Amino acid sequence: MDIYDIELREIKVGGFNLEDIDGLCHVKSLPYLSVVRVVEGNYFFGLDNKNPEFTGEGGLFIAPSNRIQTIVHKINSNTGRMKADWIFIDASVNGSFSFDEVFIFPQRISVHMSVKWHEIFDEIKLVDNICDKKILGYRLIKLLISVGTEIPLFNNEDISVVYRYIRDNYSKNIKVKELADILNMSESNFYAVFKRYVGLSPISYINNCRLSAAAKLLICSQTRIKEVAERTGFKDPYYFSKAFHAKYGNSPKDYRELNRRFK
Repeated sequence: MDIYDIELREIKVGGFNLEDIDGLCHVKSLPYLSVVRVVEGNYFFGLDNKNPEFTGEGGLFIAPSNRIQTIVHKINSNTGRMKADWIFIDASVNGSFSFDEVFIFPQRISVHMSVKWHEIFDEIKLVDNICDKKILGYRLIKLLISVGTEIPLFNNEDISVVYRYIRDNYSKNIKVKELADILNMSESNFYAVFKRYVGLSPISYINNCRLSAAAKLLICSQTRIKEVAERTGFKDPYYFSKAFHAKYGNSPKDYRELNRRFK
């Protein structure tokens, strides 16, 4: 893909310093690309229930958005504490694709390779304005690109147009015919082309966009769950809760409470 633009749409920074956490296991999925640093203690971390590994104290892990994370917390045996911090980013490529849809990243950044990553984490804690925070966010994106591998399927310009349309209109009642008409295709041909490039049916991809937007609202706002459903394109609150649980492993209410403990 000819990458001509990367937009950092959102950046969030957080962390914790706790004692009562040894052995605590979280299985979760987040709507952000997460880069997490272990300052004190250790993480045993894996994606999609595969290949878990220890980060090591001072190491980092990278979790793409909407992937299942299995995280086991381990305290430092000398201090009895665990301390970690993280940066969550939402970035787009060429106005159409999510940054972590275009690149595959290593799961772990080892301690001896982490100096530049630590510099960003240390600096971002000290800034008090969005401009400086975004400058550091773009430095982080540059590091991620340097260790990432581009996924070749995102070279189809027609799919780019449809991606952009879905991301701009996911809260509306989008029909497959509507998407097919954009490319002057029949519904059956469009369905086959979309699934070949994206790996999901058009409706599944639209629902993923809606659920990701809903997860962000649950974490970042006090919006009532019923309103979250409505604002992200779900007309039936029961179906929304069922679909949300299927994707994220928790009800919308439990997901909100779980992720706020570690904000």
